[in-house]
Amino acid sequence: MGVNLGYAVAEDLRALGARRIEEVATTLQNLEKMRMGRIDGFAMHDYGVDPLLRMPRYAGIEKVPPPLSTRDYYLALSPRFVRQDRALAQRLWDAIALQREALTAERLPAYVD
Repeated sequence: MGVNLGYAVAEDLRALGARRIEEVATTLQNLEKMRMGRIDGFAMHDYGVDPLLRMPRYAGIEKVPPPLSTRDYYLALSPRFVRQDRALAQRLWDAIALQREALTAERLPAYVD
């Protein structure tokens, strides 16, 4: 089973009984290892792999739901800021999510041969 180096899901997989976890630096490395039959699967964030899976090179690789795990990451906003403008705080979160998805889809293909 493959994972990207430093991803917390490696420990989740070990806790689930995975015996051999191969950590590599990039999602592309994991996709190439799968394409060549060197690993049977790997765990990755949706936003990091979805644009790549739409590429013809990886047409034979299938994403299998449900997610192994989920984690929340945070933008720290002071309680005062949120009290003063809760709607703005929510708009910030929504804008960050949209930007993350759009930029990932736009820029990721530039890193693929």
